[in-house]
Amino acid sequence: MKTLVLSVAMDQSVGVKQSNNSLKIATGLGALLAGLVVLVFLRTLRMTLVIVLAMPIAILFSIFCLYFRGNTINAMTLGGLTLAIGILIDQSIVVLENVIRQVLQSPLVASWPVWLWPSCDWRSWKSPNQSPKTPTPESISQRVSG
Repeated sequence: MKTLVLSVAMDQSVGVKQSNNSLKIATGLGALLAGLVVLVFLRTLRMTLVIVLAMPIAILFSIFCLYFRGNTINAMTLGGLTLAIGILIDQSIVVLENVIRQVLQSPLVASWPVWLWPSCDWRSWKSPNQSPKTPTPESISQRVSG
């Protein structure tokens, strides 16, 4: 009886492991740089954390949906996920700015103490109902009554 000898003709696991490691590094650097850009743009750590925490949640949910739909993670899905994360960051910034604008236009905000206002200088925004200065008691009474 002849013996069967098995040998490795080509080992692709080394290249796959290197690719996975470089993907981890690129993902970490991309998330860090995106967070820094958002921090520079918004100038407040609290709102930056909202957007930075939305990114991994969206990625995990997307991978979860890919798994249950039977799709694989390949170059096309990673490219689409990259575009979707960029759109998510952009839309998150727009939503946060509109929330702050709506809050500052409410008549109750003018009566808040200054330390309750958002941590960046959102008060300098000009809105139809609010001057860029710190509200005075006269302006508060005009806004609440009028």
